[in-house]
Amino acid sequence: MNISNRVLYYWLVCLLWCCLDSNAVKAQPSADTGEWFAVFAQGDLERVRDLERVRAESPNLKWWFDGHLRLLDDTGGYNQSIIRPGVGVKVTERATLWVGYAFIHTNPLSGIEFDEHRIWQQVTWSDTRGPWTLALRSRLEQRFLETGDDLGWRFRQLVRVQRSLDPFPRLSMVVWDEAFFHLNDTDFGARAGFDQNRAFAGLGFKRDEDAKGRIEFGYLNHAVDVPSGNDRTEHLLSVNFYF
Repeated sequence: MNISNRVLYYWLVCLLWCCLDSNAVKAQPSADTGEWFAVFAQGDLERVRDLERVRAESPNLKWWFDGHLRLLDDTGGYNQSIIRPGVGVKVTERATLWVGYAFIHTNPLSGIEFDEHRIWQQVTWSDTRGPWTLALRSRLEQRFLETGDDLGWRFRQLVRVQRSLDPFPRLSMVVWDEAFFHLNDTDFGARAGFDQNRAFAGLGFKRDEDAKGRIEFGYLNHAVDVPSGNDRTEHLLSVNFYF
């Protein structure tokens, strides 16, 4: 096993450990089940006119969009929806810097529905070695909620490992983990420190080997730290579309 494959192997072991350990934030959390659906898309940012000149002058400008619909059984269905556009600039062959806005509408487990606005910045990095792909995403968020007047700061770190399956070239194994940390206390309930963890294990499928779009589906474990002490774990079917 060469060095790059060994590093990816150790990342995979760590991510699998996170999947098993994400329930251990606090003892005996309350549980729920549901389904999360998402669409992710990104591409080159180009003008309609004079495309060749724009490509030559700004070949590294990118656009980003993701949308989410989240359902939980205990709330009778709808829990949350997210619309998140952004723009970015490719700074190296593997890294891109992004900035954007997000609108979130939430129907919480208890209480009244509310809206949230976010400004976000992130850096994404990925590298492929043979059948393995390692991707990292570091995101900083500034959160504005209707339920409070404070500005909330939150940091998110995602680590993702993907491996194509040799006997089935259109299939891949996907494992990722994302940890969330509040950076300050707010009057809408955030407390500085660990917020939540999401651990996913599943499969990716492409229509053919050269297709740019794909679908990923699998199990998502969502462990949430609740300041009141009644922590929550959600066992979710996650279905994601990438374009």
